[in-house]
Amino acid sequence: MNRPLGLTRSFNPMISFINNALKHRNGEKGFSLVELIVVVAILGILVVIAIPVFGAIQTTARQNTVATAAANAATSLAAAVTASGPSEVQPTLDRLNAQGPDTIRYSLGGSSQIDSISGQTINVPTVQAGNDSTDTIYVYAVNDRNEWAGAGSAGGKSHSWD
Repeated sequence: MNRPLGLTRSFNPMISFINNALKHRNGEKGFSLVELIVVVAILGILVVIAIPVFGAIQTTARQNTVATAAANAATSLAAAVTASGPSEVQPTLDRLNAQGPDTIRYSLGGSSQIDSISGQTINVPTVQAGNDSTDTIYVYAVNDRNEWAGAGSAGGKSHSWD
């Protein structure tokens, strides 16, 4: 009989222990109360660890969505200025706001306040921004939790979280 060298000998005491433990159960089936309590305790510990981690992952995903939305909006507005001139900035911004009115709201930079989805006013850092050049466009995006991020077509960024 071909057996792998060393494996049978090293696991033999462990296999013997398991076989002896199974033989001494006297025909009982199922798990003991202690085994069930240990399993439930282990699952409880895993849940206590997993819930805060999951919450942190959700928060980071929401914040990244807002930051990406602001950067994409700044790029879209810069493309609109390049293609059609500064008069296309506000219509493009209106189209962006119409796409997802319940999830993200966009505002142009240059002011110290922006409007949230719920209609509240949010204070933001004032940035030098305008609509006349692709280098001066700055856009703020706000989600339904009033987390905001700003991005400029020239690469500037800001946000409301640490």
